[in-house]
Amino acid sequence: MAARQTIFFLLSVVISAAAFPETCSAYTECGALEGSCCPNKHGVMLDCCIMGSIRMKAEAAEAHAKNASAAALVAQIKAHQKQQAAKIAMQAALRAADVAKQAAAASQKAKAAAQAASDQLAQKAAAAAAAAEAARKESQEFKNIHEKIHASKCENNPACAALNLTGYCCPTLRGISLNGTMLGCCGA
Repeated sequence: MAARQTIFFLLSVVISAAAFPETCSAYTECGALEGSCCPNKHGVMLDCCIMGSIRMKAEAAEAHAKNASAAALVAQIKAHQKQQAAKIAMQAALRAADVAKQAAAASQKAKAAAQAASDQLAQKAAAAAAAAEAARKESQEFKNIHEKIHASKCENNPACAALNLTGYCCPTLRGISLNGTMLGCCGA
């Protein structure tokens, strides 16, 4: 059973790592190793490759969060500008209504259009803020990743180590993410 789990684990790492570079020099975590590490010439995926690919994914998520935050700020600025323009338009509509009775109907249309534009932009700003918050939460998932990696290794969990399990047990890897199954030997 343990041999089957180890084989499944190694296959999932090899399949998901195909999207990342194979050379050792592409991963700062591989130090001074040269040639192919990910996998090496024996088909073994080194720990430095897994940690490097997790770091690369975390860096990409952080960049995505920064871009989403910048987009949210731009949307908020535009919404504020549009709201100011809507206020000016509403004031002009009120002055026009005072000047002539015929302008009253146009004033009501302008007010409605200004309010609709203001509401639409407020909704867009809220959506952008929600996207920024979602990106921030995604970025938070990668905080303390080294501690999470250490805690998930089989050899760092006494009951798993006693069963001579290797790799990641608490939880197992799903692709290159630590969100797989929590084995029964964990938490002892």
